[in-house]
Amino acid sequence: MEIVGPEESERESGFRRRTEEDERMVHFDARMVVCSPPGRYVVNLPPHGKTRYKLYFDALADGESHIPQYRLELVTLHCHDAQEYADRVYIKVNGTTVWGPRRMRTGNTLLLDDAGILSIPNLTTVQLWEDDERHRDDFFGELMLRIGDDSDFIHNQHFTFSRDKGISGDASYTLTYRIRESH
Repeated sequence: MEIVGPEESERESGFRRRTEEDERMVHFDARMVVCSPPGRYVVNLPPHGKTRYKLYFDALADGESHIPQYRLELVTLHCHDAQEYADRVYIKVNGTTVWGPRRMRTGNTLLLDDAGILSIPNLTTVQLWEDDERHRDDFFGELMLRIGDDSDFIHNQHFTFSRDKGISGDASYTLTYRIRESH
């Protein structure tokens, strides 16, 4: 099990995985979790077959009432290489679908205005998926945003999601996005 947080070297976890008769459930004994510094943490749970789970939680400092928030604006999505003739892609932010599914082919660029401006914590995941009507949805990749004092709040940022490496039809998409401080 992997825990991702603002300062991985400075936190400890009391999480323990137990297996039960019902394999569909994962139980945690969260006797104590010490997180330093405060912020959003993501626990990457062990895979269960082909299924992957993540646990998101916020850690507050004594006397704080909320985690600092930022604004995420998804600007465009460009398809360099579609996995199929046309992919039906969608975007999740922190596990919630915020855009799509929309049909895209190699060479297409779509504006993501309808995703809106999202309020996000300092640790945020952005995932690209393909809505596969015949099978399980395909995971095209994940962007992990760790927002801090050194983050670029002025320029557009770019991230390329690639399902595989270097083969035609492997799915390659570039997301353009902006991060802003909330005031």
